[in-house]
Amino acid sequence: MDVGNEEGWWVNIDTERGAKVSGARFYYLTGIGAQLELALVNLAMEQAEQTGFTPVIAPALVKPEAMEGTGYLGAHASEVYRLADDDLYLVGTSEVALAGYHADEILTDLPLRYAGFSSCFRREAGSYGKDTKGIIRVHWFDKVEMFSYVPVEDSRNEHLRLLAWERQFLDKLELAYRVIDTAAGDLGSSAARKYDLEAWFPSQGTYRELTSTSNTTTFQSRRLNIRTRTDSGTTPVAKTTASTTTAPLAIGTIANSPDRSPVMRRAEVAAATTSINRMKAADSHSDRTTATMTALTTASCTTARTAAVTTPRPTTHPSPPATATQAPTPTSTKRATPRPQPIITVDPMHPPVAVLPTSSPVPS
Repeated sequence: MDVGNEEGWWVNIDTERGAKVSGARFYYLTGIGAQLELALVNLAMEQAEQTGFTPVIAPALVKPEAMEGTGYLGAHASEVYRLADDDLYLVGTSEVALAGYHADEILTDLPLRYAGFSSCFRREAGSYGKDTKGIIRVHWFDKVEMFSYVPVEDSRNEHLRLLAWERQFLDKLELAYRVIDTAAGDLGSSAARKYDLEAWFPSQGTYRELTSTSNTTTFQSRRLNIRTRTDSGTTPVAKTTASTTTAPLAIGTIANSPDRSPVMRRAEVAAATTSINRMKAADSHSDRTTATMTALTTASCTTARTAAVTTPRPTTHPSPPATATQAPTPTSTKRATPRPQPIITVDPMHPPVAVLPTSSPVPS
């Protein structure tokens, strides 16, 4: 399946050969499709590092203790792949490996923030016949996960920070989306509160979950024996987690977006510019190298300016809610009111604090 437009770019998604080699709900990404996933991952990791997260390549196989400690062998046990001969589990999210990273430890320097990348595997039990087209519901995908260890009293604020950083990432991709405060009855066993960010799929005429963030408070740290020292002794730490990007879903959303060509180009330009800037810093004492990098940066900026010219969003589908960024209609004489953005304030002596405007749909 090739998804593209008249401007000549294509996202190559081969589900037929994926099914031939691995079975249903597997796929190949080739050409621009493969480049787009790498660009999205690089963009997510770059943003996470800039906001104080340590990049981590996490293992995809874990022991039963890690899977049980994070709560994924309870109601979600049917979703998990298990290697019986080795007594290991394939993770459905790098949250499992990041939660077990400090198991049986006493942490003294909080907060600790990690951005973990790993392949993820899910059996999708009970989903027979659902979302069989495309790569929305698959058995294997790659994902970047933000994971924070914080004092218990700061878990709510950290949860809002993660939500703000997720929204920043989707804003960079210029995707229409909404924020859902998940009902208590729909929460898993580990989460005390959870926000879902759902992106608009024009081809389906509906919103689909693209990323989420959960506050698990001390649920996982108590089960994994992760503590911190206080005046009254050692107490469990709080943990919050958020998936920055799930590659297949992000690619599927971009491929379904009316403005998908500029979105893809911006992701590639961002990844390329990051690499260029790092090369410039490493070779700042070489005039020849600096001149070459300056020329490349100029070319990238020119591409970015060209990509900024987008086609107005069609009006054939329901208008996205206030959380989605919309272009003004051609007949309107008023300037479109921008969606309220989360404000990130940084104090050198304290972690950043996210302040959501009162007009934001996210509850206080």
